[in-house]
Amino acid sequence: MSPLLLLVVVVFAAVLVWAQVRTDKRPAPTVARVVSAAGLPPPDVAALRPPEQQPWFATFPRRLNALTIDGLVVLTFSVAVFALMPLLEHHPPVNGILLFLIVVVAVLYEPIQVAMFGATVGHRAMNLRVVDDETGANPTLFRAFLRTLCKGLFGLLAFTTMGASRRHRAVHDMFTATTVQIRNRERAQSFHYVLERPPHALHGAA
Repeated sequence: MSPLLLLVVVVFAAVLVWAQVRTDKRPAPTVARVVSAAGLPPPDVAALRPPEQQPWFATFPRRLNALTIDGLVVLTFSVAVFALMPLLEHHPPVNGILLFLIVVVAVLYEPIQVAMFGATVGHRAMNLRVVDDETGANPTLFRAFLRTLCKGLFGLLAFTTMGASRRHRAVHDMFTATTVQIRNRERAQSFHYVLERPPHALHGAA
């Protein structure tokens, strides 16, 4: 195993452990405390809420489609900039600026849009929104940047945790306490989203 792959595996495991510990430290809902004190089985807290009040979490195909669209947007921009460079071959400083611009767009494309609008071009096309679990609003720019950095580090591997998470979170969602939800429910089809899994279905999952 190469050192780089080993580092990725170690960081991946560390993030999962961190997310698990963070989840375990959350206080139980009041109803759950009362029922637990009475010696009864733990209630399905998610099911206690009416369906219309439960968050609609995006499925993996919707998120993958959004990621693909964003990748095409950045790629198209990069190709367009590279196409301009031969026309400016007699102006090396300008070419340097264009290369720097490509890097800036690739790095800040997602964080700025997520912080300002709660969604990238791909998210909007797929009717999705990134939500800060602690505030219910858009993530801050700093949190959005960390989220993008984590996503870039793990790639598609980050989405493997969605099937073992109550709120269908990828690794970068767990790391930054965010979820990806349906933006406009009137436009959503039943296969676009899933509801929160009950706590007893995946004990301790985030």
